[in-house]
Amino acid sequence: MINLSTIKWPALVLTAFIAGVVGTAVIVKHHPEGVSDTHGTQESGKSDLQPDGDAQPKPDADSGDKDKSDADGNGDSAKSLQLSPMAIKNGGIVVGTVAYSTSSSALIAPGTVQTRPEEVAAVTPPAAGKITRILVHLGQDVRAGQPLVTLNSFDISQAQNAVDQAQTSANHARALSDSANVHVLQARGTLNSAELVLHRQMMLAKTGVYADAPLQAAEISQNEAHAALLAADAELQSQSKIYRRDKRLLAAGVVSQAEYDQAQADMTQSQISKEQAASRDSLMQSTYLREKSIRAEGLLNLQALQPAQAEVQADRTEVQSAVAELQAARDSQVGANSAVTAAKENLAALAGGEVTPNQPGQLTLTAPLGGTISAISATLGKDVERSNSLVVINNLHSVSVIANIAEQSIARVRNGLPVDVTVSSFPGRHFSGRVESIATGLDEKTRTLEVRCIVDNSAGLLRPDMFAQVALFTDGRSIEVTVPTSALVSDSGKENVFVATRHGFDQRTVAAGRTIGERTQILQGVLPGEHIVTQGALVLLSESKKGDLKDTD
Repeated sequence: MINLSTIKWPALVLTAFIAGVVGTAVIVKHHPEGVSDTHGTQESGKSDLQPDGDAQPKPDADSGDKDKSDADGNGDSAKSLQLSPMAIKNGGIVVGTVAYSTSSSALIAPGTVQTRPEEVAAVTPPAAGKITRILVHLGQDVRAGQPLVTLNSFDISQAQNAVDQAQTSANHARALSDSANVHVLQARGTLNSAELVLHRQMMLAKTGVYADAPLQAAEISQNEAHAALLAADAELQSQSKIYRRDKRLLAAGVVSQAEYDQAQADMTQSQISKEQAASRDSLMQSTYLREKSIRAEGLLNLQALQPAQAEVQADRTEVQSAVAELQAARDSQVGANSAVTAAKENLAALAGGEVTPNQPGQLTLTAPLGGTISAISATLGKDVERSNSLVVINNLHSVSVIANIAEQSIARVRNGLPVDVTVSSFPGRHFSGRVESIATGLDEKTRTLEVRCIVDNSAGLLRPDMFAQVALFTDGRSIEVTVPTSALVSDSGKENVFVATRHGFDQRTVAAGRTIGERTQILQGVLPGEHIVTQGALVLLSESKKGDLKDTD
């Protein structure tokens, strides 16, 4: 804050005298660069005091004489409002120096506030259903992803069932594939054993040592095959019992479909194993009888190799069969997995990935963007279709303001120009933005060009369809005198400022121009170099009114 007792009045008198001769420019501008409204003073540079051309009309002679008289200290000091330093401090009174300023010219146009198309979302259900819960209310602020409405959908339930059925089939196919793989491993192990036996017998046949060995081997093989048949039959009986039990339990809902399918697969495998064992038993019995006949006829050596060769051939055939079975099971598993994937993709596409786990058919709609709930059409128990808009969200952190530019001014407008927006609902509030897009043609009736501006609305004050005044700042530069709008006070229908003099504070009527941003243009009444109150002017006005009442008394 300026200490009025330390102001160098001779310098002030000289400055005021020069300013009275030079005068002020009266062009509507914005954002002055040379006016200080802080506790100290800021001198204006030479370039600020010397505008180009004829931009400095001389002030009115009477006004100039009056201002000079005040600056010289020759005014009526009895009319000056005097306050103590403590009263000045408590009143928050701040003094600044009036100076010329260079600013960008502003183009003023009417406008209308609108929501930005990309910041509006109408939430519709991805599938038909019945509304069960409404989780938001009108005017509520929501974040992106926040739950809005829940509904039950038969289509979603059907899609979920399709996923479950496909998963069950895939589990069964995987069990069959695992069983077929075990069969392949067993068949290959048997083949390896048979090939080792054949190889050993071929080596013995070369030595001619066979006598009773073929018959004994055939008998052993017959016994082994018969024992394997008995074991396979016992295994089949056991698996059949388990299968019948699981079938009953499945009907009672005790076991799952997957467990029942596994029991059925195990029984089928046991049947196959028994059939294979029976085939082998029959073959070994035939081999034994043949070897017995050969022995009786005296055929030895090379004939002893035939059973082993037959065994190898049978085992090779079994391996081929098992491999084919495994390939078929794997193909079936691939198809089942593909069916699961397709069912899940169908569910995701239908429900938008928002189904509620463990609750068939329940769907939760969430906010696609953050903003404010501007409309709710949802009603509990209402049946809705995919085309029904249930909730509308507006993000008003930034808005579009459509300015209508007169035809003769469109050459001054381009994308990216800074703008300042005011609305009558909030006098004194200013909203900054920039030109976002320009229409390609004029309105036929109004002959104006529609200019869309993006404006910051983080405070949430601007609402759609509000009327606004838009100031677009073009590239023109000029000299003018402006003061902080807070320095102006209305008294008896006129604009006034309080000028700081060595006697105190003098109330002075001024001619104010347009207000742009936080500054107001002064056409007449104060000169560069004078000190005015930039904050706390209302306090001084109130004090002056008290003084007027005392004088009246």
